[in-house]
Amino acid sequence: MWITLAKEMFNNPLKMIVGFGTGSVKYYTGKGLVSHNTFLDVLFNEGILGFSILWCYIIKSIKKKREEYTVEHLAPVPVPVSTSTLTS
Repeated sequence: MWITLAKEMFNNPLKMIVGFGTGSVKYYTGKGLVSHNTFLDVLFNEGILGFSILWCYIIKSIKKKREEYTVEHLAPVPVPVSTSTLTS
């Protein structure tokens, strides 16, 4: 199925950029199948533009969570485990 979608994308360069439209994976596979892969769905349905927006959102979310959870939040967790294993 992925090969079929890749062929469709390379045969239509403009649609590769802007996408084939939401929910179009099942129509282009010829069997009404869905890809069960979010990244492939977004790349095919929304094109490179939509895929780029998705990646920007993912990266921004990861950076935000890294700022919220610093080492101070994680440091107390291993300390009790290591001291309890050393005293046993």
